[in-house]
Amino acid sequence: GAEALLRWNRPHVGVLHPLQFLDVAETSGLILGIGDWVLDHLCQQLAQWRWVLGEDFFVCANLSATQLRRSDFAGRFRRILHSHGLTSNAVRLEVSETVMAQELGRALGHITGETDIHLAVENVSQGLLSMRNISSLPIRSLKLDQTLVAELPHDTLSAQLAEALIAIGRTFGLSIV
Repeated sequence: GAEALLRWNRPHVGVLHPLQFLDVAETSGLILGIGDWVLDHLCQQLAQWRWVLGEDFFVCANLSATQLRRSDFAGRFRRILHSHGLTSNAVRLEVSETVMAQELGRALGHITGETDIHLAVENVSQGLLSMRNISSLPIRSLKLDQTLVAELPHDTLSAQLAEALIAIGRTFGLSIV
């Protein structure tokens, strides 16, 4: 698989990374249009790649808090997938541990209650999700925080924490990245 990363190439400025524009997009509401555009283009490209790379090739894409709160997100996402001949296993939606912890009980039901969307929690290591939440939410993957992984294998505490998180994920039948 692969991960979709958004960049904005502004004339006379250069390439901007998400940290330089996503907060403004989120607070202004533009993130909804950007998110739809990203998912549509991602699915279009993925459908082409799957002809060459096989049906099991997938792409991960980040989902913002605003998208997660959108009551019609699951339906919109499903329509985008189907318009490109893809199923829900083709795109794995990633939500940060912070957003996941904030949105528990509010928005997750809209997305996962009626679909088989692959939902992954990224940046896991902050301890914001309880074991009960991990076991009861429709999460399929945990993606360890890069700051935790960056310290491996030299930092003993990071190694122990990574081992514990991997064991927890496996206990609940989750894939670990």
